[in-house]
Amino acid sequence: MPMQRTSPLAPGLLAFCASALVGVAAQWPGLANPFVVNDDVRQQLYWMQRWLDPDLYPRDLLNDYAKLYVSWGVQGLYRLGVLAFPPLFFSKLVAVTLFAWLGALFYSTGCALKDHGLGLAALCACWLSPAFMENISGGLARAFAAPLLLLFLYALARKSRPLALAALLGQALFIPYILLLCLLAAAGHLAAWRLRIVKATPLLHGWRDACCCLACLALAVAWQHGLGAAGFGPLPWAKEVLNRPEFHAGGRLNLLPIPSLGWELVARPWSVFAPFRQGLVPGIAFTCLLLPALVLGARRARWQALAPHAAVLGSLLGASLGLYAVARLAAFKLFVPSRYLEYTTNILLCLGVAFLLDALFRPRLAGAPKILAASLLACALLLGAARQYGVELYDYSAGTALYEYARSTPKSARFAGPPELMDNVLTFGQRNVYASFELAHPWSTGYWTQLGPRLERLATASYATHPEELARFCHEEGIDFFVVDQRQYEPEFLARTPFFEPFSTRIRKLAAGAPQFAALSGHFKAAQVDARTLVLDMREPLASAAQ
Repeated sequence: MPMQRTSPLAPGLLAFCASALVGVAAQWPGLANPFVVNDDVRQQLYWMQRWLDPDLYPRDLLNDYAKLYVSWGVQGLYRLGVLAFPPLFFSKLVAVTLFAWLGALFYSTGCALKDHGLGLAALCACWLSPAFMENISGGLARAFAAPLLLLFLYALARKSRPLALAALLGQALFIPYILLLCLLAAAGHLAAWRLRIVKATPLLHGWRDACCCLACLALAVAWQHGLGAAGFGPLPWAKEVLNRPEFHAGGRLNLLPIPSLGWELVARPWSVFAPFRQGLVPGIAFTCLLLPALVLGARRARWQALAPHAAVLGSLLGASLGLYAVARLAAFKLFVPSRYLEYTTNILLCLGVAFLLDALFRPRLAGAPKILAASLLACALLLGAARQYGVELYDYSAGTALYEYARSTPKSARFAGPPELMDNVLTFGQRNVYASFELAHPWSTGYWTQLGPRLERLATASYATHPEELARFCHEEGIDFFVVDQRQYEPEFLARTPFFEPFSTRIRKLAAGAPQFAALSGHFKAAQVDARTLVLDMREPLASAAQ
């Protein structure tokens, strides 16, 4: 006898709590160590420490851009969060909470699509797939993409208009490109219904719904307009970046050539869902075991159970494919094309695997004792916790001495040096920097016209051969302290990739045959903060130059 469709509150809360345990396991390295964070936290959240100390981070190109780059919803959430927690630690709590919410949504969506059994299977699939935590880790805007997209899908499956509109509002505030996807899905369902292609009445179809959708869209457009109004936009056309090495392999982004639809639709989600990142052999073995089971499940599945939701699922997938196609043609005006398929494919993959495995194994478990089902859930939870552990978290504690030195300087001090180290000086040293790697965004055209020349001048000064050149650079650019990573002057380092293109080529040319480097000349007052790092105090040369 088939289970009844249900989504009781108590099981949903249990799914939330169990998923929170997986989330805690995933974030544990960061919860236990303040220097373990998601790498992108260093470009989007560092400036929020200004809310705890208004003297931190005086206005600067990087700080102004980083603030505008963060969506309004994320800014509002963290503004409340810092009332109780530092923003870097709060980002880890946000990640745990979002993953717990995602797990509860997978369970509830499974219940809405079919029944309690599918809900449990979808919950297990969520635990075992690191694709979601890869985006949730860090608590940034993209962390809200999968939960808010799944919330919209759940609202449509449950036919809850208030919940669907709430999901759209959340998308407008937190992750606008997911709003575009959901609005197109809703419009597609409405058009198919008007044309009598589908019989299922769309949830959003009245003039009030249209007004609410337009209001959400206006919010998203207003936020995006802020970047352009500040001189940081617009996003470029593909033809404008075809010959720019920043967008190719070896550049800041490896976006060109744009991957094929087959890769985005099948290979990318499967390569994350299967344990290929743990090794080729585990990935192949998992695939060889799971694919036959999915085929058997497809033969035994009761597809008619999904018939009431076919229009909803189809419109979402169709909207994703449509926006992906438009984003490819208009790249990169709608940002990275893969963003419009990535979250949809990951969600549908988990729901699809859950549906097929549920069809295959439930008849065999129908008469089994409940302890067996509980044991299987516990195994899935433990395996999920193990697989999610530390996903997209990185340990930056090796530079602790540099961060302590930076915090000992005046709060108005400005640092320059290797951009990868400057990310950490910004975040953990809490001082302004001249240029950093994570904030080197070549897709923001107006911003890049200002930052690109900075990186060029920084490379020239870092590998200058005369101390006067370095001193002049620091004086002209307002640099108080210049950080030197001694390893970056060794031939082995220079023979590899010293930075992203086109700056790697520039650095090699500067370093080729140089008899000495100004940064290592001993001409400046220097502090050896650790075995590999020097900090040059450039304030005295500045004072001399000013006189």
